[in-house]
Amino acid sequence: MLKIYAHVSTSLFPSHPDQPYSEQWALDSLPGGHDLRVWLESTTLAITRRLHLSVQSRLSQNLEKALDNIGWPKPSESSEKIEEVQLTLGDLFRLKSPTTELGVDQAFRVLVSAVSKAFSFHFDGERETHRVDKPEWLFAYLSRAIESTTPFLHTKIQPVLTTTSPHLALHLFIHHLLESTAIPHLTSNLQTYLSRPTLLSHLLTHLSRFQDDLRTDSAYPPQSTLTFKWRRCIDVFLDPETFEIWMEIEARVAGKRVEESLGSEKAWELAYAVGLDDSKRTNSAQAVIGLLESIRQRIGMVPTLAHSLVILRTIAISKVLRPYLDAVLDRLRNHEHTFAGVRSADDWKTQRTRVCAYVSSLLCVSHTLRTWSDEDDVYIEMGRAIKGEEGDSAGIWDSVCNAYERGCERVGFRILVDDAVQEFLEEVWPYEKKRSWQTDGSVSAELAPALSILRSTLGTIETHLGPPPFRARLVRIFAEKIDSVLYDRVFLRSEPDDESRLKRSRAVRVDLNALWGCWSHESKNPAGMFKRCRDGARVLEVLMEEEGTDVESTRAVLGQVLEIAAEKRQGKRKLGRSVEREREMLEGVGVYTLTVDEVVTLVQCWV
Repeated sequence: MLKIYAHVSTSLFPSHPDQPYSEQWALDSLPGGHDLRVWLESTTLAITRRLHLSVQSRLSQNLEKALDNIGWPKPSESSEKIEEVQLTLGDLFRLKSPTTELGVDQAFRVLVSAVSKAFSFHFDGERETHRVDKPEWLFAYLSRAIESTTPFLHTKIQPVLTTTSPHLALHLFIHHLLESTAIPHLTSNLQTYLSRPTLLSHLLTHLSRFQDDLRTDSAYPPQSTLTFKWRRCIDVFLDPETFEIWMEIEARVAGKRVEESLGSEKAWELAYAVGLDDSKRTNSAQAVIGLLESIRQRIGMVPTLAHSLVILRTIAISKVLRPYLDAVLDRLRNHEHTFAGVRSADDWKTQRTRVCAYVSSLLCVSHTLRTWSDEDDVYIEMGRAIKGEEGDSAGIWDSVCNAYERGCERVGFRILVDDAVQEFLEEVWPYEKKRSWQTDGSVSAELAPALSILRSTLGTIETHLGPPPFRARLVRIFAEKIDSVLYDRVFLRSEPDDESRLKRSRAVRVDLNALWGCWSHESKNPAGMFKRCRDGARVLEVLMEEEGTDVESTRAVLGQVLEIAAEKRQGKRKLGRSVEREREMLEGVGVYTLTVDEVVTLVQCWV
């Protein structure tokens, strides 16, 4: 029946076997033949369409009756009545139109019509359930409808559909359900949502959850290579003009929330009690991370990489991450000048606590973004897509995280380390000038105030700076600074006689153990953080201790190194000939960091 045009044309104008479709040529060659052919085509196509619509209408009515008989959309288990539904569906599935493929779409329009009528009754009329400020109600209604019909779609309709369509019945049902319910409803209320940012945010939050539930529970939309445009509720916001307006609204809201997070009186207080959060997240960082989570929702909602990148770049980076980084770094630079007038221990601690809060805020945001890059499916997929397009294997947030961490190290870490070292030096100078050394194994009294300062500083860092990997990095930098200062000011100072040198050597090694003890909570091997002082203490031990087999052999090796160095300076040995050998000899006596020249200088100060 639906091939009537082919039948009529081949009957009236049979083709020559050597000239396919010669009837068209024959008609066009006659006077007025072209017009006749066009008329024939249009007339037969119109007849075919009318016939198709008539048959489709009759089959649709039969399907509606069959569905009513089983109580659809809450079907009964009567096998006889269900079989009638299946037979009618099969006929409708196989019905072809002159311009489209099989009648699958019409069959599913009939299937969803009962649900869409009930939806319109509740959410498009004057009933109390029609409230634009309660989008969660309509999404909950649709979720229940999908959940209640899923078993029937899988067990009764899918077997019939399999012979005529590659798609799942559940997916086609959801597609047509959204197309006839949520999408028209959201479209009709679109201007209301766009004019009220708070209401828009509320809608998008629940829309995101609804789409996530569809993806998790129904695998909708399917990840298919078939060319089929699956409908989503978010489609309402994706035409170019609406999308641009949406992005402008999101940008304004995001910028305002960043300003609020920075201006709060409690912005730099810890969001969680000490001990409950080792990342030391501040209220300000918590607010920014919460904002980024909502932006992550938006990215997860849109279907294309192009839309995702617009949200990422114009909102997440331009309106949140970049302004937040600039604002915190400005606060750090301004705070740097306040240390100049600070002198009391309480003032030092207060200022250092605030700087730790600034640094922790940036590091917590960076740490969170790196975690998302590695663990969040949305960002992982974006990273893969970008890698495929640009050949870049970096994580989606790597450049942002690098900027945050670089800013912390260049500004925040430098402020904390420099001023902590300055405070330490103001307390350690009596120890540097010390002339009378005790050998009873006790820590020098002149060093005690400086050690107290170190414990206080490390305690402040441990309490207020996070996450742990960055705290460990800062503590290591701090230790290296103290190590360098003490080595230059304590080890490279001469004593007048052998007895004074021996006492000082032993006292310094005791004091170093006390210094390393301040770092015992930060490292299992604190001595390894003070490499220059550790090596210096080893050289003094070899030089100054009493005679013994081990000491003598070690001292002999050290003596060989010194002889080689002396020969080089005198030109008796070529430079660079035995550098590796010298390094091996020094490491053999336990000196791993100091160079040969530094060892020579140290020995000259003590011998």
